[in-house]
Amino acid sequence: MTSGSHRNTNVLVPVGLVLLVVALYARTLGHAFVYDDLPYLLANPLVEGGLTWSNVRAAWTETHESNWHPLTWMAHMLDRTLFGVEPAGHRAVNLLWHALNAVLVWRLVRALRFDTLWALFLAAVFAAHPLRVESVAWVAERKDLLSGTCTLLALLAWVRHARATTGARRTSYLASLGWFALGACAKPMVVTLPFVLLVLDLGPLRRRGGDEDPDEPGLGALLLEKVPFFAVSAALVVVTLRAQTDATSDLLRVPLDVRLWNAAAALGFYLEKTFLPLDLAVHYPHPALLAEDPVALLRPRAIFGLGAIVVALALGWRWRRSRPWLGAGTLLFVGTLVPVLGLVQVGEQAWADRYAYLPVLWLTLALAGALEGRLRGVDPRATLLFGGLLVGGLAWRTALQTTVWRDQETLFRHALEHGGPSPKSLGNLAQALLEKNRPEEAVPLLEASLALAATGQAHLNLSLAREALGDPEAAQREAERALA
Repeated sequence: MTSGSHRNTNVLVPVGLVLLVVALYARTLGHAFVYDDLPYLLANPLVEGGLTWSNVRAAWTETHESNWHPLTWMAHMLDRTLFGVEPAGHRAVNLLWHALNAVLVWRLVRALRFDTLWALFLAAVFAAHPLRVESVAWVAERKDLLSGTCTLLALLAWVRHARATTGARRTSYLASLGWFALGACAKPMVVTLPFVLLVLDLGPLRRRGGDEDPDEPGLGALLLEKVPFFAVSAALVVVTLRAQTDATSDLLRVPLDVRLWNAAAALGFYLEKTFLPLDLAVHYPHPALLAEDPVALLRPRAIFGLGAIVVALALGWRWRRSRPWLGAGTLLFVGTLVPVLGLVQVGEQAWADRYAYLPVLWLTLALAGALEGRLRGVDPRATLLFGGLLVGGLAWRTALQTTVWRDQETLFRHALEHGGPSPKSLGNLAQALLEKNRPEEAVPLLEASLALAATGQAHLNLSLAREALGDPEAAQREAERALA
């Protein structure tokens, strides 16, 4: 490739990725706020005052909505200052952050020395995959996008550090650490980054030292240079556990063996939805909260997930010299999902599309690393056609999935159909119907929700519905149950 064509590629590919994201998500600009957007953005005293010194100070010193992520709160404050309560501006910012992340994925894959076509394909898959929709179409999930940006910039800086001369390494090292610290202030899921860096060093970056390359540091030195990263991770774990004390109360109701089965099944879920992204939903209820025998429900997907990971790791070990990305990418896929596999149960979900925002990138890199050498003899036109069809298919599914986020009623009708019945989905749909003055439709949903799990909010909403339907005695009974 000539220098001129290289420059053109470095301009045209990012522009193309941005246009792809805009085309896929432009329709979301007309969607309403949904789900946790109310407590996060509209009824949150921390955010509703906009970007002020007192709000910024509170974002850093207090927890809100069972979270400590000051960078994310500050981003929402800025949006509130600029756009008020009109959702279009908030959604446009999410779209632009995702477009930026797609460009950063392109740069990272190129920096990891994949060829141009593979880098273009992987960045396009990242931009267009339906598993991204939840993180982009849901304003309250800005934290996924912000933490993703910081993580990708930290990785780019680390790759420069690994390959730089002695004089330039310190700057890249400090940049990587700084971006990691910022990512920790956006979403705690970035806690696994030190593990990611170590796997990259020992695998694809080949910073192994010893007889293979005496100029590179040995394992002890590689661990030592990551001590500041591990310190940030440790502090983040402590802060997150304190912030999410209330949200982790469900842990007491989920036995350890069920959590282990759920973790294995979650791996199967993310593998399945990466390659067959159908029946995606905003909420997948945890079997332990609904089923008498949750392990029986989890076992098939768990066996699939564990089996696929074991096979991939075994092949990765066998081909560790010729195709290092297969094993490394699989390890990173599993490792970066550890905080959200349900080993410590937070909330009522078994898994969630948003958790796959960056981990699936490592899975696609593992697959690309395994296939890259095998495709060199294939006609490039056939490869381009197949890649284009695949990205087009993903884009089509993503375009369909964005319509699900149009409003609260559409979102939770879809969740009940594709994610299964749960108190959360039934209750949120009923709430949306009550707000639209349709109490007769809300009543059976609330009764079904209470049959699964009795909550004060469901009783309160049922009381309001009964009152609207002209049954004050039933409304009073439900109100008393709500108070109880």
